Amino acid sequence: MLDDENIQNRYFKELGRFFSYADNPRKSKHRKEKTASKSKALKKIRFTLGTDDDEAVSSDLSGRSAHFLVTEETKVDDDGALETIDRQDEIRSYGLSPQEEKAGEAFQSRRNVSPRKGDSAMQAILRSRAQLQHRAKSAQLLPERWEQLGTFDIQRLRHAVDSLDLSEKPIIKPLIILILITGRPLEEVLESHVVEGHHQIPDSLREGTLYFSRVEKTWSAKTFAPEGRRQVKSAWKEHMREADDRLTLFVPDLFWKEIAGPIGKRAVKKRSVAIFDEQEKSYIGEAINFLIGETRKSDGSRLTLHRLCMHLFNILNRGSHDIADTCLISGRLPPFGQQSSLYYYAPRKAHLQKRYHEALEVIAKQLSQPGEEVSLAYKDQKENKTQRSTTLGSEIVPQFHYIKSLVQHLLTSVKSFQSRLSGIDAVIELHNRFTAYVIAMLMFSTGYRSVRDPVPKEHHINLRRNVIIIADKVDDSQFHARMLPLPPMMTEQYHHYVKHRRHLAAQLGLFLSQQWKTPFFFLDSYANPVEVTPRRLQEKLNWPENPPLNINRHFLRTHLREAGAPGEYVDAFMGHWDSGQEPWERYSTFCPLHYRRQVASIVNGLLVEQGWQITSGAV
Repeated sequence: MLDDENIQNRYFKELGRFFSYADNPRKSKHRKEKTASKSKALKKIRFTLGTDDDEAVSSDLSGRSAHFLVTEETKVDDDGALETIDRQDEIRSYGLSPQEEKAGEAFQSRRNVSPRKGDSAMQAILRSRAQLQHRAKSAQLLPERWEQLGTFDIQRLRHAVDSLDLSEKPIIKPLIILILITGRPLEEVLESHVVEGHHQIPDSLREGTLYFSRVEKTWSAKTFAPEGRRQVKSAWKEHMREADDRLTLFVPDLFWKEIAGPIGKRAVKKRSVAIFDEQEKSYIGEAINFLIGETRKSDGSRLTLHRLCMHLFNILNRGSHDIADTCLISGRLPPFGQQSSLYYYAPRKAHLQKRYHEALEVIAKQLSQPGEEVSLAYKDQKENKTQRSTTLGSEIVPQFHYIKSLVQHLLTSVKSFQSRLSGIDAVIELHNRFTAYVIAMLMFSTGYRSVRDPVPKEHHINLRRNVIIIADKVDDSQFHARMLPLPPMMTEQYHHYVKHRRHLAAQLGLFLSQQWKTPFFFLDSYANPVEVTPRRLQEKLNWPENPPLNINRHFLRTHLREAGAPGEYVDAFMGHWDSGQEPWERYSTFCPLHYRRQVASIVNGLLVEQGWQITSGAV
């Protein structure tokens, strides 16, 4: 009976503690003790061996892998022990709550522990530290991550701005709107200029300067370009798309009325005028940082100035959208560095305006009151007549009429030798021209990079499944080797090439003394097979104006997106994925069937439109 009363009393006591902590009138004693002793505690790392049972580490580690759980950052003290690093100040500087910090990273060393060679489980942790950092860096662009701002954070910022004094609100609110609608850093927004019309914008724009036009209600900036982009030569210009050097986007009336105050107060005569003077720049920078910091402390939001500047980038990058569009609109690279797709992409401005409009609709809903209807109307959505072209980005995207002329040039050169196969020289010339024609069609079917033999092994082409493996710019890990669907026209043309090659081997058996292993090869003047290299291919193609061999990649990257292929499909096709985005990895959600149907259909239509024809060689 006494035991039952003790159990009941203990139950009510624990229940009372539960409601007390839930109502938060007092702090947990356990939490106080944990916080007080945290700075003195040594790093606790639990080691286990790579076995089914959870046994402790023994002296015999040979041939076993070390599993470990790292819960906090550490450093090695003078005695060789791992000491805990207090990161609370660093976490707060990022605008994070301590509860948001990652609880830990479970990791397994990639190689077995070898004590005989001086290895230990502790060294496995040190080796894997770089891997942990790389994983965290690669995951920065995953959509809906907690590092990105949500509706709650934007709403708290709006409430904080609405609560400002009348002396501060007319300056701080427009600046925050400017950051949200441009996605630029605070320093670039403060350097913004205002003009009366587009005709007052300088011909040569400066990096990091924005221009707002009162009449057209737009903002303009220099086109974002990656480092080392290849420049178009004068001989190619008339055959390539003309790319503008500036991005101009219309601002909806809903946002324009919020920024009209500082933009309208400046008197503009002949030249552009800075929106903020030097005194305002120094004051605004401190004021907005103070506002964001106070908002973060008062309501637990995740606001930081960096996240606010990245908000447009993150909104544009959601879903299956193309990150190249995101970079061009926001004027910044992703956190992990250069983006290869920017080198080959030349979208139309109307497409970027549509993507920008969709992103602003999301931001407008985040700023609106519950139940409030949001309407983004533009004063004028017509293309500005002063703009010199309708595209921006890569300057080496060939026009359709130029591709048609190159295809016709190759067809004519092949057909001119089909009817006169007299003598060994004619056979050699026909084979080389026919091989160049088939490889050129393969280039515009697969986006092959002209860095080595297009297909080094014959089994890389599966004619039964209409699939080809392209490994044109890879290392030993084959990380960027890609599997591509062959369009029906390319498959049929390759069948003709196989027949031609077999017939040629039978006719030139004395010359082809050794079996050639690659599907494609050229013949020298002595009928000896030679490897297909970029220089030989350029000579055999003999295209007018001698354009670069990679114009096929510029063409396909741009036209696949214009035909409606999702950005992730185009990146998989071009081999432009980054770490964590591999389409063929074990846990990838990439759908190969839908990818094959959509991409193969688009590429086959492009081949027909370019004027490619199914033709035969010697047979």
